[in-house]
Amino acid sequence: MIIVISKEQFDPLEPKIWLKLLDNGLESLHIRKYDLTDMEVIQLISTIPMSFRNALVLHSHHHLANELGIKRLHFNSHLRDSVSKNGFKNYQLSCSVHDITEFNSLGSYWEYAFLSPVYPSLSKPGYGLDKSVVPQLADRKNQQVSLVALSGIHDDNIDQTLQMGFDAVALIGSIWNSENPLETFKACRRKTLNHV
Repeated sequence: MIIVISKEQFDPLEPKIWLKLLDNGLESLHIRKYDLTDMEVIQLISTIPMSFRNALVLHSHHHLANELGIKRLHFNSHLRDSVSKNGFKNYQLSCSVHDITEFNSLGSYWEYAFLSPVYPSLSKPGYGLDKSVVPQLADRKNQQVSLVALSGIHDDNIDQTLQMGFDAVALIGSIWNSENPLETFKACRRKTLNHV
């Protein structure tokens, strides 16, 4: 599976790209817009037809999820420990972790978790240059939660990333730094289909 994570800053052209990606098979689009107001998030999500809302995952503004028809929520590492599965039992939950020990401690109510950095980041200059979580993969014990590779993922390294033991990949920089995000997504998706 491929997950695409939105840009963090608002870009009025981005929703058009989201629609193209969703229309071409994207199963999971993470909306990461921490700085927007509630009204701005509502306006942004309203550009996405209800038929695609099941693919949307909110990183913030969780209190708007029900109103927006979104059933998937993501929690960063700072908020992850404050989540009680009982408070979100009608939602699919995902989170971020930064080492395999954190990942191994996750309860089964998490659907998947991002683990980073795998490679040097394409969207955050300098992130992942000095370290990688890859050596930690041998210590994976948690098989109840899917492990998603994040940071520096592109079509040339997806095969080797999935062969390392990751269950899925998340894309940010390879999509948003591309001159043609749709074609980049299609190239990445073709590579993941070999691992289904």
